[in-house]
Amino acid sequence: MIKGYHLTRLSFDPRRDVVWRSLWRSYFCKQISPNDCVLDLGCGYGDFINNVIARRRIAVDSWEDFLKYVDPDVERVVGSVTDLDFIEEGVVDLRSPAIYSSISHEILLPVCLRYCESS
Repeated sequence: MIKGYHLTRLSFDPRRDVVWRSLWRSYFCKQISPNDCVLDLGCGYGDFINNVIARRRIAVDSWEDFLKYVDPDVERVVGSVTDLDFIEEGVVDLRSPAIYSSISHEILLPVCLRYCESS
């Protein structure tokens, strides 16, 4: 993570919560069951994961300040999105649309294959 990234490139904006809440209600709630476990890699300000309704919600980011923004009932992990050893294999349904634009597929694909349940 580039130092100051969240201050210069992606500063906090409460309007993003409105967008993610609408996306949750109109699309993602149909894809994710309340019994699912959802992992949000590179969660940033937590706008996606804070709106998810699921049995287990996990937010991971290398930016320590994300802890201030993600709901306290979400499992929060400060660390690399490629080091997910704290998660039991096969229990996560990975659906974090924001992560696909910020992490290369060469890094993300092996992580998904290792930790995500097979469909």
